[in-house]
Amino acid sequence: SKPSEIVEAHTKPLPKPLSGVQATTNLPKKIVLNWNPANESDFSHYKIYRSSNSTMFFSYHGKTKSTEFEDLVSENGKTYYYK
Repeated sequence: SKPSEIVEAHTKPLPKPLSGVQATTNLPKKIVLNWNPANESDFSHYKIYRSSNSTMFFSYHGKTKSTEFEDLVSENGKTYYYK
């Protein structure tokens, strides 16, 4: 038989970046992140990544279906970076 026709295929596009991302700076031993909800119809959850340095490796820190994430920190005075 003859070969089939060539078909071009694509995966779905990447989701749009989140907006309105904010973090608390005045709570004892915790940092609360919040953001505007995603507008993707097939959204399932947000993944949170954290680092102690903005230019270093970010490690997976948790996930949530909410537009808020509470990070309990072992001591006051810590600085973390999230994405």
